[in-house]
Amino acid sequence: MIPKYYVLKTISTAQYFIILDYYFHYSGHKEVRYLYANIGFSLSSFEHIPLTWQFEGSESADMLFQCFKKGAVRSTALLNRQTKESIVNIRKYMASECERYRSSNNKIEIPMSVALSVGIKKTA
Repeated sequence: MIPKYYVLKTISTAQYFIILDYYFHYSGHKEVRYLYANIGFSLSSFEHIPLTWQFEGSESADMLFQCFKKGAVRSTALLNRQTKESIVNIRKYMASECERYRSSNNKIEIPMSVALSVGIKKTA
């Protein structure tokens, strides 16, 4: 399975396959190496880049919920299968956990690294 965020680019005599993954399957070095091997590429580089999600305002915890509800295929499908009561409980839990990340300027700042990997396949 190819991840959602990828680029396939040919430069000179090599193809470069680049994956950018936030928090799911392809954010681990071992999984990425396995993927590249299965599609004929060798892993050239892999790194985690530290980022921070920032949400402002009184609705910021719900904005995080909406990111998961609408922004990732697997979490969207999982949330769509929940009962109304479960969704209410998930939202409450997310809201309480978000408070742990509230900064002094009243923003919610959640550490969220991204994994960037590059694979190479010689073409000539």
